Amino acid sequence: LAKLGRFAEAAAAYTRAVDAVRRTAVYKALFPTERGHIQGAYSRDAAQDSAVVDKLSPEDVQARRAGLVALHLNLALCASKQGKWAEARRHASTALGADPDSAKALFRRGTASLESGDLNEAAVDLQRAAELQPQDRAIREALQGLQRRIKEHRAVQKSMFQNVFKPPARQDTKGSESSPHEPLDDAGAAPRSS
Repeated sequence: LAKLGRFAEAAAAYTRAVDAVRRTAVYKALFPTERGHIQGAYSRDAAQDSAVVDKLSPEDVQARRAGLVALHLNLALCASKQGKWAEARRHASTALGADPDSAKALFRRGTASLESGDLNEAAVDLQRAAELQPQDRAIREALQGLQRRIKEHRAVQKSMFQNVFKPPARQDTKGSESSPHEPLDDAGAAPRSS
């Protein structure tokens, strides 16, 4: 569905898939940032979750992790295509909880941060993604877009704060303002001309 551009339907399907496994011990063990707790519901001890993963072969753990990371990355893609930047960041962060060196997750979270205006977080994520995959053209283009946005942001700040510390300009109108060269009397007022 996502390949067809039907992102809302794809997101619903991926969400159902994640919801089906969210409260399992394997999911909780593989995604430490997503514990799967439901308010008011009984929840098992976290130590039980890691014991389940220890019983699986390393290949099986890696296959399950890759499949679940792909679900969250696809949810991040669908959310970003729909302009839901906070949701895209959340799913990319969840994927990074299981795979901290995922260039795709860093790229998705970085572009979502960039689009939501958080330039500092976008810079950290996109630079790390570029370190992991320096040949990726999309990452390089996102970094260039980020650099343009930072330059624009600095120009706006510079123009905004340019006159902050300058004294306000005096308005010289005849009869209402005193000239800086006119002497003041003892009360601090300009003498009247008669």
